[in-house]
Amino acid sequence: MTVIDIDKIVQLVLSDLNVTRPVTSERKTVVQPVTVPVAVTNNAVIDWTSRKLVTLADVKSVTLSSVNEIVVGSRTVVTPSVKDELRKRGLQLRVGNVASDKPQANETSKKTIWLGIQLALPEPSSLAAILRKQNLEVVTSVVETTDAMADEVVKQIREHQCIAITTESAKLICLANRNGAVWGINGFDPQQTARDAKQLGANLLVIDPTGKNQFRQNEIVKGFVNANS
Repeated sequence: MTVIDIDKIVQLVLSDLNVTRPVTSERKTVVQPVTVPVAVTNNAVIDWTSRKLVTLADVKSVTLSSVNEIVVGSRTVVTPSVKDELRKRGLQLRVGNVASDKPQANETSKKTIWLGIQLALPEPSSLAAILRKQNLEVVTSVVETTDAMADEVVKQIREHQCIAITTESAKLICLANRNGAVWGINGFDPQQTARDAKQLGANLLVIDPTGKNQFRQNEIVKGFVNANS
């Protein structure tokens, strides 16, 4: 006798007894939404180094009241709206690794500055000397075109802060800032440069030497370096 036969017999017996067989309602499975946790370290740092893209929706989806820094990877694309939102909230955006970027107590390695110079412009030897006096290593490159310089900035910014000397400063900043890891500013005067660098956490300074003597260029660079020290 099969299960189907038994079920038919039960139905016949219940029918003779005028008893209605109770109907069992179908059980529904409720799927609870899963919230993907955001990695937050003990130092109130959000670790987004593994993300390929950070959007404004990502920033608004987390509580930033106790966060003072967001760390992204060197290849992470950060949209301009994210940069604006973080600037409004006074939060720092850093490119690197949360753990390995923390300086050790006995760390004595020098910070390195990449100095890019447009072809046909004189090499600012006094500028490199000033940087070295502030215990900074200087890597100098002469680049032929603005597009090539923007590509070099994106490459160097992963490990160094960058200073670029070019007569096409606006174009270079626009090209370089397309990469989420680059926060470039234009160096007009020392005081404004220092304020912009500190407020934005800039890692690229672009100077148009037109109308600026070597002393003024040196002072602008000092403002940028001191704001990031």
